[in-house]
Amino acid sequence: LETMVDERTQQLSIENEKAKQSDMLKTVFLGNISHEIRNPVNAIIGFSELIKNNAVPPELIGSYLDLIINSGKSLLDIVNNIIDVSRLETGTCEIVKEEFELYVLIEDSLASVKDNSKVLKKRVELIHEVDSSKEITLNSDKTKIQQIITNLLNNAVKYTTEGSVYVGYYFAGENINIFVKDTGSGIAPEELDCIFERFGKVEPRPYSSGGGLGIGLTIARGYAEMLGGELLVESRLNEGSIFTFSIPFKAISNN
Repeated sequence: LETMVDERTQQLSIENEKAKQSDMLKTVFLGNISHEIRNPVNAIIGFSELIKNNAVPPELIGSYLDLIINSGKSLLDIVNNIIDVSRLETGTCEIVKEEFELYVLIEDSLASVKDNSKVLKKRVELIHEVDSSKEITLNSDKTKIQQIITNLLNNAVKYTTEGSVYVGYYFAGENINIFVKDTGSGIAPEELDCIFERFGKVEPRPYSSGGGLGIGLTIARGYAEMLGGELLVESRLNEGSIFTFSIPFKAISNN
């Protein structure tokens, strides 16, 4: 009986610790939301008021409008990510299949990331490593695959101050592997286990942009698993990272 009491006490202690950690992560997450939302909202309001009050020279109005648009897109991305992780947690996410060209999808993803104002401020080259002649047609959820690739690209750029980010795909047995490789700050071994967890993210470093809600990789892995695959990472601190999204090719081939 004493042994059973000790085991139950230990179990309760572990559960209590997990509950505390979950509460702490939620608090951090809410703090991140406040910070991430406040910046684009302030930019939209501030620049709009300047234009409305004729406080902007005519030649600068176009660039101010671009800042407002980019801030609006950032805000929309935050809202969409919150909705996506909520759907994954409640199991209300659905797969919608359609035919599409993978090469074109990657090109579109690269273009959207290149237009990001944070990318434009960095000396980071985004490179598509697949020849267009090796195009393949897939029958899968185009939107989810594009979001996985875009999240991985944004994550790579976030932790790469200067250098290159590569994206491409190759066949491995019965799978097709889509990868995003960067020359950034890399991930410490003790952080590898938590980066895919809800609200988990690599600790910002002096030479990285940091920021973010910490749910992009959670969404990416969730979608990968929904499509019958997985999302893996290889990384070394200060030597960059490789994220590989692998899914069964038979399930998405054009046969």
